Amino acid sequence: MGLESVVKGILEAGRKESEEIVSGGKKEAHRIVAEAKKKGTEEMNRSVQEAEILGEKKRVQDLARADLEVKRIALEAQKEILDLINSKALEHLRILHSNDAVLRRLLSSHMADVRTGRVYSNERDRMTVQSIVGESYAGTRPVVGGIVIESIDGKTTEDLTYETLMQKTWEDSVKEVAEILWR
Repeated sequence: MGLESVVKGILEAGRKESEEIVSGGKKEAHRIVAEAKKKGTEEMNRSVQEAEILGEKKRVQDLARADLEVKRIALEAQKEILDLINSKALEHLRILHSNDAVLRRLLSSHMADVRTGRVYSNERDRMTVQSIVGESYAGTRPVVGGIVIESIDGKTTEDLTYETLMQKTWEDSVKEVAEILWR
C-alpha cells in the first residue's frame, strides 16, 4: 500500500497544483479582461470626446461659412441697389431739360483753360457751350452732359462730363450713402 498512497499523494498534489494554476489563470484572465475593458472604455471615451470636439469645430466652421455667404449675398444685393441708384442718377442727368446754369458754372470756373484750349460738349448742349466759349468750341462728344476741355497741344484733358463728375462724387460719397441706406 505504500506505493498506492504515494501515487495518491502525487495525484492529489498534482490536482491541487493544477487547480491553483487554473484558479490563478482565471484570476489573470479576469484581470486582463477587466484591464482591456477599462482601456476600451477609456479609448471609447477619448474617441467620443475627440469626435465631439471635431463635430463642434465643424459646426462652428459651417456656421461661419453660412454667415459669410449671407453677408456676401447681402453685399451683392446692396451693390446692385447702389449701382441702380447710380444709373438712375445718370439717367436723370441725361434728360435734364435745362442745364445751362450748370454748364455756365463749369465753364466760368475753368475759363483760363477754356481760353487756351478746346472745349467739347454733347450735341444737346452744343449751342449753349458754343455761345459761351466761341472760337474755343471744338465739337461734340458722346457724353451725357458737361464739358471736356483739351489743351491746344492735346496733351492734357480736363474731363468735366456729368459721368466723370458723378463717378467722382459717387466714389467720395458711396460709403455715406450705404450707411444711410443700411443703418
